[in-house]
Amino acid sequence: MTSLDTAFGLLRQSAKDLLGQYNINVKVKGDWLNMAWCPWCGHGKDGQSNYQCGVHERAGENGFIHAVKCMHPHDSPTGEPSPHYADFLVALGALGSEDVAKLKSAKSTIQVASFFSQAQKVQLDIGRMNADNNVRGRRRLMDNVKAMEYLTKTRGYTQATIERFKLTLSEPYEKDGKQIHAHALAAPLIGADGNFYKKYVNYAIPDVTVDNRDKPQRAWSPGAARVYYNADARNKRWLFICDGLKDVWALHQLLEGSPLMNQLALVSSTNGGGGFPSDWRQPDYWNQFDLVFAGHDNDKADALSGRRAGDEHAKALAKLAEREIRRVTPSGVKDWNDWVLAGHTEVEFKKLLETAESIPIVEKVEDDDGRSFGRFAADPVSIVGEYRNGYLYEAVRTLVREMVESTGEVVEHYNTIVIRSDRTQHRAQQMPAPKGTPEHARVWRLIPDGTLLSRQPEPNPNLTWSWPSVRTWLSKKDHGTSLQGLMVKIQNHLRGSVWLPYEHDYAILSCAVVASYVQEVFDAVPLLLVTGPAGSGKSELGEAMRSMGANSRNVLARVSAATLARHIDATRGLVVIDDLEQIGVNNSGKDAQFDDLVQTLKLSYKKSTAMKMVTEFKNGQGFQREFNFFGIKVINNTRGSDSILGSRMLTINTRHMPTHVKVNKSLKLEPNVLDEIRNHLHTWAFNNVQAVAETYQAIFPNKTGRQDEIEAPLKVVAALSGDAALVTMLDNALARQKNVTTDPYSPEEILREALQAIVRRSMERDGVIPTWVTVTQVMYEMASLVDVNYGKDFTTSLAVTEKPEWVGRTLIQRYVDPDARQRTTLYGKGLRAYKLTDDFLASVLRKLSGESSAFSLELPKSENFKAFCKACDTCPYKMHCDMQLLRNKV
Repeated sequence: MTSLDTAFGLLRQSAKDLLGQYNINVKVKGDWLNMAWCPWCGHGKDGQSNYQCGVHERAGENGFIHAVKCMHPHDSPTGEPSPHYADFLVALGALGSEDVAKLKSAKSTIQVASFFSQAQKVQLDIGRMNADNNVRGRRRLMDNVKAMEYLTKTRGYTQATIERFKLTLSEPYEKDGKQIHAHALAAPLIGADGNFYKKYVNYAIPDVTVDNRDKPQRAWSPGAARVYYNADARNKRWLFICDGLKDVWALHQLLEGSPLMNQLALVSSTNGGGGFPSDWRQPDYWNQFDLVFAGHDNDKADALSGRRAGDEHAKALAKLAEREIRRVTPSGVKDWNDWVLAGHTEVEFKKLLETAESIPIVEKVEDDDGRSFGRFAADPVSIVGEYRNGYLYEAVRTLVREMVESTGEVVEHYNTIVIRSDRTQHRAQQMPAPKGTPEHARVWRLIPDGTLLSRQPEPNPNLTWSWPSVRTWLSKKDHGTSLQGLMVKIQNHLRGSVWLPYEHDYAILSCAVVASYVQEVFDAVPLLLVTGPAGSGKSELGEAMRSMGANSRNVLARVSAATLARHIDATRGLVVIDDLEQIGVNNSGKDAQFDDLVQTLKLSYKKSTAMKMVTEFKNGQGFQREFNFFGIKVINNTRGSDSILGSRMLTINTRHMPTHVKVNKSLKLEPNVLDEIRNHLHTWAFNNVQAVAETYQAIFPNKTGRQDEIEAPLKVVAALSGDAALVTMLDNALARQKNVTTDPYSPEEILREALQAIVRRSMERDGVIPTWVTVTQVMYEMASLVDVNYGKDFTTSLAVTEKPEWVGRTLIQRYVDPDARQRTTLYGKGLRAYKLTDDFLASVLRKLSGESSAFSLELPKSENFKAFCKACDTCPYKMHCDMQLLRNKV
């Protein structure tokens, strides 16, 4: 028996028997087994049995179905009150963590059959469709010219689709001798097993249907709402919910025969988007699917409320299911039938699924006055080092000593205060809550500020603002220090520490030091790459920047990727990394988390993309924690930017100092002077935060150009210094940056970088120089270099880098021989291949050989443009490849 079979067997085994094997006593209360102690949170394990946490168990056709309820989730590995039962079994020790991922991805067909068999019993009570009656109804439909024209010409259904769903034309329905309705389009219900049942859904056909009711209806289906399926759904892993049957038919017609249909079930309620079948009210129904998409109509907004009916139906469904549901809308049209009629393709539909966003179950309330009753969006912040509502905040730990009057005893304790940039002090307070509210659900606010806190403020362990300086500032006894004067000292210290071949680069560095104290004001900040040969002063420059940067206590070198991530999150200031290539390198090789860290660093320049969930481990248990990677970073590296972070930084070049040049060491500042400068900069930041925000808005109001947005903080600092010479010096330095390379974020530059990466990987992995590439591989490579929203005005739109025609055209214009091309297929997918020009290959090889002698070796050339598709498990494109399903079929 395989490990996966064992896992599924444990899922179906009686929980009472299994818990007994691990000496956990239970008390049975209905379907609940209340445990003496809980493996998930550990409560009760110390011998104090509490029987608070429990496992819900009910019998299915193939075993037991379980759910877990933990009353102390804050002490659990992930903080979930209702974890997946497989994760609970890992905590119990019955399952290994290596089996859980495979188990979740496999989606046991036995579990799926268990729920759907119950659904089929309900539908069997309705009875199977009468085949003879259906044949007569289909014949009536085929004989009605207007009805067929409506279906085929107006709605675009093929004859095969009409026959597939056994569509009919209804007979006249009479009551009390009067005809009520007749000649409606009637569709028999399709169950989860793919069979047809007696219940029919009716639609009015213009100029065909007769409806004599007081209020004629466009659609109706007598009886309770049921789930209508496009086909057998028992082994499907994705669920797509439509607003009506017409959309189900249209999408089925579009996708029939595609790989997507192997895992996607199309469904609708027989009573429309707002009518929820009883099946959807059962949690087990939603647990059968990995992904659920709400494809309700793209309705016009209501003139009074501004709400859209389709969006409201989707939100209501998400609240009912209490799970993640992703919203997909037919862009530009009302429904999916119209979308298919507009000529859209399967590829476009798949893109919409890939870019779908989760529906927020709790609606955000913009104007919460703190007094209104109801449910509001929980958007807490940590507040430490934050910029909110026009203020900077910082948490400071103080020592309080006092005497107890009744005893005369002298007592001491630490007390954390939060200072705001208007010189006011605040404290964290736990708000009143209903009796019995668990600790993890209690609310903390900053009082009297009112900000909702994600946790109690903890002082930054790396804070470089001393308490005496803070106290002087709070008491308004600080003397305003000239920023221009501070900038002079900063530049002098840099000049006394290292010689730079480009004098103007001192302006970039000095402005970056000051910007680190107010970086939370900005939407994006620069990342600085210091690159040059060994012994050219990179480390010395990094140390000089560290000695003046905000909250920068240490230069990070040769640490693990996890340690670096924690340090960046804790610093909330300037981070200096010495030799990024050596981060995470140990005796056993490179840290497995290094590549993921580099991808995170690429996005850390922008506040909106700098938050990342990271798995931490404590006492052998993994749990998720959100890290903040945002901030200015100085990264020293020998090989240059392309090998590490691509061309996404401002580059500071170092060189070996000419023999005739001497560094004036007397310009270097003593440690006590550097500490004083840091205190002055913290004070300046809190005194001038409003001026920083206003200048930022004036210099960079639109926030569209990516290169401009990372330069903006430096320009703000230069402008506020009042030093015209510094402004000119910075402009010249930034102009040189733009001349060094093209816009690093342009599609053309990303395509060029992708081609270089393809050549590099082929040489490193396969020992050959690729002379041919395919449009498909280039698109996969580009997708791995940028985030999912790159180049998109809307999440549902396509970036140019996702358009094969643009990629092919750009390749022909710049990098390949237009006369050397081939067309072929790979696992059924069409490929267009082109031969790289000799000039482009030569330029890439020169660049790579300059980085490492390993690339200077004579290697054979390869014309095998299919070589990129090897084992899926180790493929660098597996997160973006759409050929995996096709390949797995072979």
